Amino acid sequence: MEESIDQLNKGDGDVIAFPLTVTDERANYISFSQPLFTTNQVLVQRKADSTHNPIRLHADLIGKKIYVMKGSSFKDRLQRLSQEIGGPIEIVEDSAGAETESLIRQVAMGEIPLTVTDQTFAMINANIYPELDINTIISLPQEIAWATRNNSPELKGAIDEWLKGIKKKGQFRYIYDRYFNSPRTTAIRMNSDYSSLKGGKLSIFDSTIRVESERLGWDWRLVASIVYRSLDLIHT
Repeated sequence: MEESIDQLNKGDGDVIAFPLTVTDERANYISFSQPLFTTNQVLVQRKADSTHNPIRLHADLIGKKIYVMKGSSFKDRLQRLSQEIGGPIEIVEDSAGAETESLIRQVAMGEIPLTVTDQTFAMINANIYPELDINTIISLPQEIAWATRNNSPELKGAIDEWLKGIKKKGQFRYIYDRYFNSPRTTAIRMNSDYSSLKGGKLSIFDSTIRVESERLGWDWRLVASIVYRSLDLIHT
């Protein structure tokens, strides 16, 4: 997140189109769009088994080790929670290149004990990893938004108007439900040959694209995306 915000303010990009938690600290460096939705932060842990029961009381987090993505808002929340419960929580920031999804997968595999994520992402991952428990909420509801530079008010205004439009027409609710509230859709994507979790393929042309991309000196995934987009435009 820190790198993304830095790139945004340097002009490498114009929008962070990623579900960012709205915080006062971040508002000093970026401008948030109107909220996309509201969610809570939840503790991600394994379900009960013969060796342990899931943590339900915040006070039981004292002395526990919790892994979070470097630069995320989850660290801030855990620090405040530690003060609220009157005891230390051991917060481990993973490498700058780590993603929340990778930490969730490590919890599911039993490689790390605990992590924290937004409830919406937790719901998706719980469909993929049924051994996960995501029922312990550790924050009040928080707004999620995109971001622009502070000196781009016209762009922010255009994004806000666009979001209002797709929400008014129902498009936003349809997309939200498809990705966050549909276990069946998640299962279909997960079991696809083209899922990064199970299949690892991008298209039926991967072998050809790899060979030709190497000859050109291009990243084969870039070429695959161009092919995909070109076919999409032809069909539309």
